[in-house]
Amino acid sequence: MVAKSISIKISIQFFKKILFRPSSVSLLTLNPVYVFMARKILIDISVEPIGTSSTSLSPYVRKVFEVLDRLGLKYYPAPSMTTIELEDITQLGIILKEIGDELEKMGVKRIVTIMKVDDRRDKENSLQHKLEVIKK
Repeated sequence: MVAKSISIKISIQFFKKILFRPSSVSLLTLNPVYVFMARKILIDISVEPIGTSSTSLSPYVRKVFEVLDRLGLKYYPAPSMTTIELEDITQLGIILKEIGDELEKMGVKRIVTIMKVDDRRDKENSLQHKLEVIKK
């Protein structure tokens, strides 16, 4: 059981290095399907802690932003959801785990996460592009 735990921990650390470090090789360059089109995947996410002692969610939202900053992700906060820009959908699992771990440290025992995935494959789909288009 200890060996399995160590193996899982090493795997997570390895994937964090590959997926979240712009200076290193990412899955984008390793996957031949993505070589010709560097597309972005946008995730609208709302993370809702359940059973907290306060009706205010600000401390939890700030903690989620700290996780996103630490992982080096681009994101755009809105009043009820936050849009995150990903290079690859496989990053999502690690992000959710990191957020869950941090909220658990704050005493949260249950989290409801609502997501919408925008995986456009024919055109650019970055946060910056979307914001520029709506301002025209």
